[in-house]
Amino acid sequence: MVSFIIVNYKQKKLLKECICSAFSNFRSYPFEIIIVNNSTEEDLLELKSSVDSNFNLRIINNENTGYSKANNLGAEKAKGKYILFLNPDTLIENDFLKQLVNHFENIKFGAIGLKVMYPDGTFQVSFGKEISVLNEYRNKKIERLYSQGKLRKIYKLEKKYKTVRKVDWVSGVALFIRKKVFEEVNGFDENYFLYYEDADLCKRLKNKGYENYFYPFSKIVHYKGEITNKEFFNNVYNRFKESQSFYYKKHKSFLQRLLVKLHRKIKN
Repeated sequence: MVSFIIVNYKQKKLLKECICSAFSNFRSYPFEIIIVNNSTEEDLLELKSSVDSNFNLRIINNENTGYSKANNLGAEKAKGKYILFLNPDTLIENDFLKQLVNHFENIKFGAIGLKVMYPDGTFQVSFGKEISVLNEYRNKKIERLYSQGKLRKIYKLEKKYKTVRKVDWVSGVALFIRKKVFEEVNGFDENYFLYYEDADLCKRLKNKGYENYFYPFSKIVHYKGEITNKEFFNNVYNRFKESQSFYYKKHKSFLQRLLVKLHRKIKN
């Protein structure tokens, strides 16, 4: 069984579309969905009535103490051999579960990042090289290709990653992992409220001897926060800086920590 863990924060409408897309597409392999509701003012019980009663859907109401803690809570309750952490602002468009499990069943893997796309079908980069000041700059440059309309370059990158490939880190937007491996590294580091928790997990997995992979045969639409509520958006940059600083303090050299501080000052 695969246990889907979805953390909700004020995205009820998108969440409903997300779980309905999962129940509509996945037929080849058993799964359950666990929703950790970090915005308890939203009543999610009606979601159960929107799906077939035969499907396994659980809702856990939770005080919002961060994305990492919420995912860890969901993972504790998971019954599956595998866990798929999934953002609520996503839509599943194909049935890839059995193929995914079969491909990696006999491989020692850490985290697997699934292929995601922008709403118009354009490839969305959800993986990268090990976090450093230089590589973060490169990653941001790649991300800007979409907003700059440089779709030819994005298409070339998509072609390059049309097969399963080893990567250093993968995004938590759609992250697949064995539950026992997730538990072996003590899950997400709860010092990260939001951001960098996925890169940190991948770093610790690599330190344990596990390889991380990108899997290109899923079709998942990701809205990438384009409809995130304003209150959340206003706090994003501060959360990003906090998490970035903690990651560099935990994993990088003094020189790298100094460079990232200088880079922030230049930007500001």
